[in-house]
Amino acid sequence: PKYYDVDNDNDGVPDAEDWDDDNNGISDIAQEQMPNCFWGEEQMPWDNDNDGIVDWMDDDWDADGLNNTVELAISLTQAFDHDNDGIRDDIDLDDDQDGMHDVDEVLLWPTRFDRNSTNPWDHDDFGSGEGIANPLDPGTGPDAVDNDDDNDTREDPDFDHLENTFTSDSCYGGAESSDWDHDNDCVLDEDDKAPTFITMNVPNNLWIDARSPGTNGKRCCFASTSYY
Repeated sequence: PKYYDVDNDNDGVPDAEDWDDDNNGISDIAQEQMPNCFWGEEQMPWDNDNDGIVDWMDDDWDADGLNNTVELAISLTQAFDHDNDGIRDDIDLDDDQDGMHDVDEVLLWPTRFDRNSTNPWDHDDFGSGEGIANPLDPGTGPDAVDNDDDNDTREDPDFDHLENTFTSDSCYGGAESSDWDHDNDCVLDEDDKAPTFITMNVPNNLWIDARSPGTNGKRCCFASTSYY
């Protein structure tokens, strides 16, 4: 399965491979033709953002902090586009624009809002952040509840890609400070760091201490009582 290993009907078949995602006996293809039914592979009843609130009861389908009514009324955002980059979540390779593909993030992500996980919908969570909101710290949790999505100390509660109260603060080149630009250098985080990939292959070399690897050509082994 691609993107998320979501299984809405808990039948053991991921939705990306399931002909009937909600297990109601009607194929997804047939259900796509029904009025008021979300287009795409997964069909209603469905929970797009996996927040435990099914879409027909959820006022924020993509967990971006913007009400569906607002998003449907304006052209700059979409109700099923978490990062509002113009690419729907079901076909977006990087839903939270953090530079790490969703298919890689989910390998380290046991549950969407679990603590200390990589979360496809939490821009500043790279594995050491808070996957769930801390009521004592409004700067934690998924983007929809995090008041500082890029951890640059500038609040951005409105999720409009512009730092709150810093809309006229240019970095260089005249661009405005962005919600998802940690160092505010006018290069969004997804383009401002080396690509991150997850692999299940055993590396040829494994450092005992990743923080201070040997860089002078020496190597230490623990196979005997001494090292060389």
